Amino acid sequence: MNLFNELKRRNVFRAAGLYIVVGWALAQAASLLENALSLPAWFDALVISLLALGFPIAVIFSWAYEMTPEGMKLTKDVPPGESVAARTGKKLDWAILVGLGVLVAVTVGDRFIGRKDTTIIAVSKTGAAAAGEALADNSIAVLPFADMSSEKDQEYFSDGISEELLNVLAQVKDLRVAGRTSSFAFKGQNKDLREIGELLDVGYIVEGSIRKAGNKVRVTAQLIQVKDGYHQWSNTYDRDLTDIFAVQDEIAQAIVSEMSSALPALAASTAALKPSARADIGAYERFLLAREKMTQEGSKEAYESAVALLDEAIAEDPAYAPALAWRAYGEVMLSDAPGTVGSTPVAESLPVVKSFADRAFAADSGSADAAFALGSYHGLLSHLEGPQHLDKTIEGLRKAVAIRPNFPQAQNDLAYFLDQKGEDAEMLRILEEVLHNDPGLRDANHVYIARLIVLGRLDEAEAVRARWSRIISDQSQTEGVRARILAARGRLADAWRVLEPLQSADPALALTRLGVRQSLVDGDWIIANAREPRRKAFGAMLKGDFGLAISLVDADPLTRQNKAAAMAFYVPVHYHAGDAAGVAAYYDAEIGTPAAAIETSEACGCSPLWLTAALKDAQHKDYPALLAAWKADAGKRRATHEKSQGWNAEMGALAALEGDAAGASDYFTKTMDYGGRNGLFQKRFFGSILPAGPKSDALFARMRGLIDAERANLGLVPFAPAEG
Repeated sequence: MNLFNELKRRNVFRAAGLYIVVGWALAQAASLLENALSLPAWFDALVISLLALGFPIAVIFSWAYEMTPEGMKLTKDVPPGESVAARTGKKLDWAILVGLGVLVAVTVGDRFIGRKDTTIIAVSKTGAAAAGEALADNSIAVLPFADMSSEKDQEYFSDGISEELLNVLAQVKDLRVAGRTSSFAFKGQNKDLREIGELLDVGYIVEGSIRKAGNKVRVTAQLIQVKDGYHQWSNTYDRDLTDIFAVQDEIAQAIVSEMSSALPALAASTAALKPSARADIGAYERFLLAREKMTQEGSKEAYESAVALLDEAIAEDPAYAPALAWRAYGEVMLSDAPGTVGSTPVAESLPVVKSFADRAFAADSGSADAAFALGSYHGLLSHLEGPQHLDKTIEGLRKAVAIRPNFPQAQNDLAYFLDQKGEDAEMLRILEEVLHNDPGLRDANHVYIARLIVLGRLDEAEAVRARWSRIISDQSQTEGVRARILAARGRLADAWRVLEPLQSADPALALTRLGVRQSLVDGDWIIANAREPRRKAFGAMLKGDFGLAISLVDADPLTRQNKAAAMAFYVPVHYHAGDAAGVAAYYDAEIGTPAAAIETSEACGCSPLWLTAALKDAQHKDYPALLAAWKADAGKRRATHEKSQGWNAEMGALAALEGDAAGASDYFTKTMDYGGRNGLFQKRFFGSILPAGPKSDALFARMRGLIDAERANLGLVPFAPAEG
């Protein structure tokens, strides 16, 4: 008898086929269970190994035995006439078909249902109405990979996988990569993919997980289309931990390659992707944690903790450029410069910042992080010595963004310093781009919303704030901004009620509190709660204690070292204390020209009103030129600022200085109509520029009535105007 025919008669081929089908289905199920139940990384490998060992046993068994109505018998003991092998073969055929069905079901489940607790990467779509179908717009966002390790102690490592994927994908030309802050805000949230797609403006999702066991790591990633939830691609990578950077690059390459059929523009970019800067694994993990504390939390305590982590990372890898660069940035933020969170004098911080920035540049001269650090150094120098350093600041930050176009922190700081140069249009364009990619970014939201408030675009400011609040979990940040918007609408009592329960030590929140209490003419509160002497000086002015105000502002070294701080604090305090001659002397010694005065006012975001008034009172030769330069500068801003309270207040002051009482009245009326509530708008302060008479008295009375109504709403007595 032919061996092949005997194998067929004994159903050996059918049994082997059934074993392969069922075994494959079991292997797929093992893989799904491993991810769903957080089983050890070796679980599915063990199942496959056992199945492989069982295959020859199953083949031998099917040759040696036959299933009969009386049970299992040796094939040699079954008489040929009593064999039911043919009927058994048909049953096996049906079993194979059922097994194939199970296999298809498991595969479809793996492809379309997805895995639990995973990270997300996405590509958005734009409408093509004329064609009647959506076209991918080549955008992508990366959310944190889930830590599926048994100890659940690898969160920052799993975040690092997502981080590297984001960094590598950001290199793809014409690919918009959603920012880390917004993407990572969804970590641990059970949000529907459609909601995530709406908030981040994405159309595809890659979900993934990481499982670390000893020195081994398994990374799983899957590409999902948000619109219908279908899985487009999936893969699993098992590697030694020491080779994790190669795994990160491989995953990024694979994802871009798989997406290229849906996004053809990506096809040519895959081979050009480059890995991020390498570091010791421990240094890399500490760097990621430190940067998260800086960009996500932003408090003084968070920066102090981040600096300690970066010191540890640098000790492990002294040439790791990103850690060195962000260590420099941490030192900037722990200084006492405006907009920072620390108390170290700028003069003490500068050499430390310069040292770390230079080391970062020496370690990697092509690093975006190093360029960012050098730009930050010059920015800190501008706070100490003045706006003459802004050009180098902006140059360094532009270089960082050129190297890494998707660098939201550098883009945000670039916009911040462009604002100080008066470059409103470019500043807004950059921030709009940053927030399109990363709508949850803390600093960018603060700067952008602040600029919208200055422009009087309060409804837009509230819309940006509302979107931000849907993304982040710490609502104290967005509530502080809501208070600023309410205050800008003139609703001081409502603003204070929002601020009062907030416990955050965020410096931006502290400044908002000071601003509201200043508008409420609460000098005692400001003196008791302001951190810097220069700010306490404004509280003393509101109380009419100009001797105290002078002593406080003169005790603050920044008000003489930094021209912008001098314009904002030293000049108004000394002018209102009757020291116009001292202000004029400061102008001659430190500022020198009307053009420099306008540049300085732009750097501080404040009006040159009191400097101009001081030069007028001191009969300074530059008074006419400064008045003309200020008027020209304000005129250039008319189209964008004419509905803002700040610009109308400037125009009112200009009209008053030119003797146009009617024009001044009109502009100051608009200031109040647009929500302006200025505690300094009293006869004691503005009487020197507004002509005496009924119109001016009516303006002062209206401002006082508006502020007293807000004070009454909070149970405060009417304020007494400062007489000094």
